Amino acid sequence: MMKLAIVENDKKFIKIVEDKIKELGYDDVSAYSESQTYKDDLLKNHCQFDIVIMDIELDNDSGIDLTIETNRVLPFCQIIYLTSYIQYVSDVYETDHIYYINKVDFDKYFSKAINKAVTNIHKKQSEILSISWNKINNHPPAIAGGFSFSGITLTLLAAHTCAFLTPVSPHLLPATL
Repeated sequence: MMKLAIVENDKKFIKIVEDKIKELGYDDVSAYSESQTYKDDLLKNHCQFDIVIMDIELDNDSGIDLTIETNRVLPFCQIIYLTSYIQYVSDVYETDHIYYINKVDFDKYFSKAINKAVTNIHKKQSEILSISWNKINNHPPAIAGGFSFSGITLTLLAAHTCAFLTPVSPHLLPATL
């Protein structure tokens, strides 16, 4: 199930976007009219969003700055900019995002943007290879300087990062593939 977030200071427009998202068949939507609440959920509460619909001019923050933070914390999250301000069209390219929609074109492009984001998520998920073994006497090949672990999960991401998850704690190690 996809988890979506809307970061928009106009509460009336939040309702329009929520209704459209639900019309497209997605029910897990968190709406934020205050950027600080979004930041708290992202950084302190570790909310995992698949898609974030981000306004650019917010009351106390820049949506571009929030997107930079979102990109850092949730690198696979798909960002759709939805704004009334065309002057930021170049600035958004300092961030990873999937679509930029001017609010006057909402009806024309929003469904396309969501579909593109979902397609991109499925593509990224297909680029992940997970290898697991959990047998008491089974030892994985020598990894990370000759160490082997019992009961680990090795996840290879498209970015060539290995995540070794042990029952005790997760460790991220660079991989040479």
